[in-house]
Amino acid sequence: MFTISMADYNDFIEQVTIENTLYYLHFGWNGNFWTMDIRDSTNTNIISNIVVQPNFPLLLQYQRHFIIKGQLLAVRNDNVQTIGRDDFVNKKVTLVYMDEDDLNAAVS
Repeated sequence: MFTISMADYNDFIEQVTIENTLYYLHFGWNGNFWTMDIRDSTNTNIISNIVVQPNFPLLLQYQRHFIIKGQLLAVRNDNVQTIGRDDFVNKKVTLVYMDEDDLNAAVS
């Protein structure tokens, strides 16, 4: 498991290596919630407009079509069910990637 850094901008791209493959995660704040696009190393969209929700597997509905075997999660440790504009930079929410081994250990 590792943490993905989040910038203090309304629209930005983070470069991340997941399972030895380079991806670009494009984040956008629309005034109410965060969305995420996943792009390959040539900056071609793989998945667009994933709504970033707390404590929910963000890639769940895409796993059959997507090469990544792990999961991206926006972890929030309180009972708030939304993610505000500043919640990542204020450390109320942390974006993490969990590989298959992490996921298996979490459920057993």
